[in-house]
Amino acid sequence: MRRLFALPPRLGGLGIVDPHSLTCELEYSKLICAPLVNRIVQQETNLDNVPTKQNSMKASIRQQKHLAQKSHSEITVNDLSVELKRSVELACEKGASCWLTAIPLEQHGFTLHKSAFRDALCLRYGWHPSNLPDICPCGSKFSVDHSLSCPTGGYPSIRHNEVRDLFTNLLTEVCHDVHKEPVLQPLNGEVFQKRCTTSDENARLDIAVSGFWGGHFQRTFFDVRVFNPNASSYKSVQIPSLYKRQEQEKKRRYEERINNVELSSFTPIILACTGGCSKLTSIFLKRLASLLSEKHHTEYSTTINWLRCRLSFALLRACVMCLRGCRSKLHRTSRDFNVLLEAAESRL
Repeated sequence: MRRLFALPPRLGGLGIVDPHSLTCELEYSKLICAPLVNRIVQQETNLDNVPTKQNSMKASIRQQKHLAQKSHSEITVNDLSVELKRSVELACEKGASCWLTAIPLEQHGFTLHKSAFRDALCLRYGWHPSNLPDICPCGSKFSVDHSLSCPTGGYPSIRHNEVRDLFTNLLTEVCHDVHKEPVLQPLNGEVFQKRCTTSDENARLDIAVSGFWGGHFQRTFFDVRVFNPNASSYKSVQIPSLYKRQEQEKKRRYEERINNVELSSFTPIILACTGGCSKLTSIFLKRLASLLSEKHHTEYSTTINWLRCRLSFALLRACVMCLRGCRSKLHRTSRDFNVLLEAAESRL
């Protein structure tokens, strides 16, 4: 575990460097300073080429470090258990470690209290958090996997709605005609080739916008799904296959109806609660970051990093709420309030 923690977050570690592995840093420093040292020894005043040589040396050293880290990662991961290997694979996904590397700026919501940080580490590596109840109020045995999917308390819905609202607010800045939970047009005898295509009269998706993929009048519908890749029914399935399966389920249910009835395009937004996303979702995030960077005149790299951080913290806070939230019956009316209502009705 110590060797795993020494890896950078993008490779599944925590970036807690082992001091014993820093023996080559002095040599790297000598190589970078060598062009300047030579000028000083030779008493030359022309230093124009020094920054260029130093930058070239830094790039070479950076590449050597990346190769060494990748080799060290492969050796370390091979020694892990099967469960921990899957957790590290999920942690290596694009955007899954943004909450570890982000600067803790409160104005952007990039902060966690110490208990949430400990729970986040447990979720990252599949550990069992401390002080969890034995039995869920729904009657099932309480566990991390159960907490992330149990509807009691409504926390999975809150997790979904948090992601939906985040994307809705961002799309409002760069698109027009943005609707949250738009109801699809009623059917008038339309027949679909796929039997699994929904024909529900009250069917609705999460977001509808105009001008995202194409021109101002091109309509696009989005539907969000956040799933737990560590659920018992998913543990034997490869992670890329999980994303593909979730995308295909959404497409089979909505795509044909949206294409033929709404004359619009459909994009499923598939996210794992660990922070990863499907290929289509990654393309969606890149397009959204590009539009935001154009509107606010910021660098694309900065914008996409900020967007992934916002999404990572939103998912993480929602998962911690699923783990620690009080699970009680929703909209429970107190007994005293019922008595007051009966008394008021009797007076009327």
